[in-house]
Amino acid sequence: MLTKIINFFSAAGWLANAFSIGIPSTMFLGVVFGWIKFFRKKSNLDSLLPKGFATTWSIDKVGSLAQIAIVDDQISDFPATELRRGGFQIKTFKQVKLSDIDKLSSFDIVFLDMKGVVKDDPEYGGLKLIEKLRSSNPYQKICAVSGQTFDPTATRFFKLADDYKKKPLTAHECKEVIEQFAGEIFDPEKVLEHGRLAFDRLRRKTRINVVEAVRKFTVSGNGRDVGALRSSLLEEGVNEHDCSAMLKLARMIARETD
Repeated sequence: MLTKIINFFSAAGWLANAFSIGIPSTMFLGVVFGWIKFFRKKSNLDSLLPKGFATTWSIDKVGSLAQIAIVDDQISDFPATELRRGGFQIKTFKQVKLSDIDKLSSFDIVFLDMKGVVKDDPEYGGLKLIEKLRSSNPYQKICAVSGQTFDPTATRFFKLADDYKKKPLTAHECKEVIEQFAGEIFDPEKVLEHGRLAFDRLRRKTRINVVEAVRKFTVSGNGRDVGALRSSLLEEGVNEHDCSAMLKLARMIARETD
């Protein structure tokens, strides 16, 4: 009997070896796959999306989300105070410089006059400015405004704009323009598509840093700083075009998590 037992364990030596090798290997692979899963999540933009993000997004949310600039030497032609009371984020500029392009391109919507608004070129600076804005942020919507009935020199200026309105404007006119533009800018399907394309162009390490920056932004509540997030993305090497796309998505995610 003793001989049989000894022979059995001798024959089962391969089983002991298998366990001694297989169990540590399985544990190692488990750790590896765990880390892979962890880093995929850390570098996955979609991990930040609230459930049903695209389907639950409402047009009612877009008006107050849009950041709007009014660039006109006659600010009194716009009901800025009334628009602010209505919940819109309005910032006014009586005059700007062509070097202010980075600041102006960060706005979602711009009401822009052609004459008298650019210190560098009061006569036709608005035309130069709109050309720069179009190049800097193609997602931006621009409404050209003018108090003149007809100006043949402004043809190209108006063609580059998304809409045109004659001054002075009522609150109702401004609200219609803002809501139409904001609905197009913050279309969830398009924003997701543009955000993902921009994200896919980044290196893996940059993706992880970008996801973390967006995550911190979305959970910051009233302390959210769009300018700081923009700076963080640019420091990571994200270009202006892709930065605009990801900023829009980040702001929409933040709005959904409020």
